[in-house]
Amino acid sequence: KDSPVSHLAEFLRRNPESVHVNDVEFALASLLCTAGRYDEAQRAFGKVDYATLSPEHRQQYDIRMGYIRFQQGDYDDALRYFRRIPSPSEYSDHALYYISYIAYVRGDNAMARAGFTELSRSAAYGAVAPFYLLQIEFQQGNYPYVIEHGIPLLAKSTESRQREISRIVSEAYFHQGDYPRALAYMDNYEKLGGTMGREELYLAGYCYYADREYDRAVERLSQVASGSDALAQNASFHLADCYLQTGD
Repeated sequence: KDSPVSHLAEFLRRNPESVHVNDVEFALASLLCTAGRYDEAQRAFGKVDYATLSPEHRQQYDIRMGYIRFQQGDYDDALRYFRRIPSPSEYSDHALYYISYIAYVRGDNAMARAGFTELSRSAAYGAVAPFYLLQIEFQQGNYPYVIEHGIPLLAKSTESRQREISRIVSEAYFHQGDYPRALAYMDNYEKLGGTMGREELYLAGYCYYADREYDRAVERLSQVASGSDALAQNASFHLADCYLQTGD
């Protein structure tokens, strides 16, 4: 196939002793990475003599190999490459994003928070970092933060993120005892295509119950009441009171 990849591979085949071999191996590996051919790119980077690369090419090597290993699911090896990238540099924000994301996925909220806080001032990641900070504060039970920062973030977010933000803002209001607002944001979550699982149904049902909209509460709580876990038991208790209040 007549492509830059094939031309570079042909050069290496014909000129194995050339002084340009290392640069061509590096260029070939980079092209394969850009094309999403990660396994081939990893093998190609494995043939590159890292020690003889220029400082700029070393950073490009590390960010690309880190990304390849990230895509392959080997986070420990990905971190090894990302952490070699100096700061400040052209690639330091990209490296910090993946380091912070891996920390977030692994539940290391302190490291993730520190990284995403720094990235909130980044041109490349300033738009996405607040979303992760919101998730971290939500997981930590910082509901006032979620309400204060989540609502302004809605207008700046994609639809999928609007859905998730609406979901956690709803729960934040729920824990703060503001049931009408909790219900409003849960309705928004549902309108945006969010799945109404047992927890969402319970939250909405309880909000209706607290607002004395018993028929609507019954509709939601009855979908949660079967089973023996704590959620089902709580739903059953409030469902029974709904029936009492409506004379059933």
